[in-house]
Amino acid sequence: FQIPALEKKADSLKMRIRCLLAEAEGRQRKNSITPGMILRAREYPITELLGGMRRGNYRCISHEERKPSMGVKYNRARCFSCGFSGDSIDVKMLLENCDFIDAVKRLQ
Repeated sequence: FQIPALEKKADSLKMRIRCLLAEAEGRQRKNSITPGMILRAREYPITELLGGMRRGNYRCISHEERKPSMGVKYNRARCFSCGFSGDSIDVKMLLENCDFIDAVKRLQ
């Protein structure tokens, strides 16, 4: 068994439950983001944010390169050259040079 992977999945599921409960209870501040918005933003397809696919690989957004070295799997991007790894929110933040809250709002 891969215990670290299972623990990560369990933590992710716990966060989803907390977020859904908070949203159901109406816990939200004005001009802020909700846990549900964060979940929806993370589920936004990274492939729609990235362009120029070449045999399943993309050019990395965190460094200059001539050949694609970034792959997308399970809606997470990972560059095999520089080690960048992130979800849709991380990619949006890099592409549009914005902070976390703006990236979540733009991915809705």
